[in-house]
Amino acid sequence: REALSRPTACWIEDVEKEEYNQKIQRRKAQLRQKVLRLNGALDNSKKRREALSNYIKKLEPRLQGQRDVLSRLGGLEKQMRDLYNSNQGNIEKARARIKFLSDEVSKEPDDEETMMRSLMRRTYMQGVQRQYEKLVVRTDQVRKDIHGVRTLAAGQRREKFGCGPSFGND
Repeated sequence: REALSRPTACWIEDVEKEEYNQKIQRRKAQLRQKVLRLNGALDNSKKRREALSNYIKKLEPRLQGQRDVLSRLGGLEKQMRDLYNSNQGNIEKARARIKFLSDEVSKEPDDEETMMRSLMRRTYMQGVQRQYEKLVVRTDQVRKDIHGVRTLAAGQRREKFGCGPSFGND
């Protein structure tokens, strides 16, 4: 009854206040829903960040291992180049000596000279043969080392992409 006894302007004002309050309540509800959604998204983001952080921590030792392997591989390649370059001079000397001996052999020598040359040639060729055998052994060892390092690096790449066994690097 009290509401009916008030003037019409008050009724309109009450209705407007009620509509305004309802509008505010709806907006509050929307904002609460939005806060809940954003909190969920924030939680998911934190979980993803933590997962990525753990993954990076797991990758760091593998990457360090690969860096070490690559540096050793570079060292082995340098050793192989140095070995090749240092023996290149010996090979050239051997070629020149062989050419000289070949020219000497094509001459018509006497018996004493023939015996001396034969002895010198045999001695020289034995020395060259020993040097060549040493070079072959060193070169094979360097190739095996490079192959081993490449195999190790390839194994680590396979592990990285889930293609091979783990070997405890996780």
